[in-house]
Amino acid sequence: MRQRYIHWMVLAGVLLGLSAGSDALRLQVEAKTLGSLQVSVDSIPKSRAKAVQGRVVVDAPPQVVWKVLTDYPEWKNRVPGYEQSRVLKSTAMGKIVDVAMKVGALLPACRYQVRAQEKETNYRLVFERISGDFDAMKAVYQLTPQSNGKQTILDYELNIDVGMPLPGINGILKSNTEKSLSALKRYSELEASQRTIGQR
Repeated sequence: MRQRYIHWMVLAGVLLGLSAGSDALRLQVEAKTLGSLQVSVDSIPKSRAKAVQGRVVVDAPPQVVWKVLTDYPEWKNRVPGYEQSRVLKSTAMGKIVDVAMKVGALLPACRYQVRAQEKETNYRLVFERISGDFDAMKAVYQLTPQSNGKQTILDYELNIDVGMPLPGINGILKSNTEKSLSALKRYSELEASQRTIGQR
């Protein structure tokens, strides 16, 4: 299974590399339409790991964004690529979440488990890989209230080592992060608007 996974990852990387010119133009166009969304991907020196940083402004209070962010079973219905995201158990160290995620149309799903540490008092959520695909993975979501609590800045950081050199991985990570943050923004704003309608 791992050999097949590696084969498809390499093939996707090659295909992505061949279309780099058109992708660059597409990303320029998307950058103009994404508005409040910013995403960057960098290589971590002396390692295979990648560092992803993202930020999006959400027109919803932080408590609403937090509710959407920590509703793990609903991620498969809200965030592109997620086929499964279920809580296996809760411990003093955090929740163990089982994840299956498609990172590309031609690739098999990545399967892994993470420990989710929720710090609601300062709206900080940390995911850290404990088993499964990838050699290492840690993701951090940080919510910051804006406009007297009417808006939220959602900051995202990801450090990931997929386990091998992979052509085109920066583009894959950037695209997936943009889609994920856009989806979290969209559903948070929808939840906020429904709450507002319910209070009228």
